[in-house]
Amino acid sequence: MKAIKKTWAVAAIKYEAIAHNMAVLTGPLMTIGLVLVMRFIYQDKSDGIISPEALASLLVLGISLNMCMNGVAMVSTLISEEKEKHTLRVLMTASVTGGEYFAGTILFPFLLTVGINLLFLPITGCSVNGAGFAVYLATTVIGAATSCVIGTIIGIYAKNQMSASMLCMPVLFVFMLIPLFAGLIEGLEKITGFLFTGVLSEAAGEIAQGRVYHLGAFQTAVLLSELVIAVLLFLLAYRKNGYEKD
Repeated sequence: MKAIKKTWAVAAIKYEAIAHNMAVLTGPLMTIGLVLVMRFIYQDKSDGIISPEALASLLVLGISLNMCMNGVAMVSTLISEEKEKHTLRVLMTASVTGGEYFAGTILFPFLLTVGINLLFLPITGCSVNGAGFAVYLATTVIGAATSCVIGTIIGIYAKNQMSASMLCMPVLFVFMLIPLFAGLIEGLEKITGFLFTGVLSEAAGEIAQGRVYHLGAFQTAVLLSELVIAVLLFLLAYRKNGYEKD
C-alpha cells in the first residue's frame, strides 16, 4: 500500500509538470497536428480518399514521431527539469525506490503515448479489424513503455533540460529516422527490424493496408527484450547516480 501511495505521489507530480508546461505539451500537439496536415496533403482532393500506401506511410510517420517525441523526449525533459529544481533529491530523501519512481514517472506519459497512437486510427481514417487492432494495441503498449523508459535513462544522466535535448538527438535519430527511411535507403531495412520502433512501423504499415500482421517470434523477442533491457538500465542508472537507497 505504501508503495502504491509513493508511486501515485510521483505520478501526481509528473501530471502537474505536464499540465502546466507548454513546452512539454508542444510535442503531443505538434504530432497530432502534423498527422492531420499530412493526411490532408496525401488524400485525393476530389473524393477525400487516401491510398493504402499513403495511409501506411502516414501511420508510420505518426507512430515514429509519437514514440520518440512524446515518449523519449517528454519523459527525459520532465526528469531533467526535476534535477534542475532539485525535486529528484527530495524524492530520494523521502525513500522513494527506483521502481516506485520509475512507475510514477512514466504513468501519464505512457498513457498519453498509447492514447495518441490509438487516436491516429480515426485521424488517418484507418479501418482496423479485431485481430489487426489487437496486434496494433499490443505493439503500441510495449513500444510506448519502452520509449518512456529510454526517456528516464536519458533524464537520469542529463545535467539539465538542454543537455537532455542534446542526449535525445542520437536516440531520436536511431529510433525515429531509421524506420522512417528504411524503405528509401538500402541497408536500413535490415537494421530497422532490430528496433522496437521498426517492428511497430512494420506492423502499422501492414495494418494500414488492410493486411493482418502476424507478430512472429523474432519481432516479439525484439519488443520484449528491448523493454527489459531499458528497465534494467534505468534501475542501474538510478542506483549508480545515488538516487536509490541501500
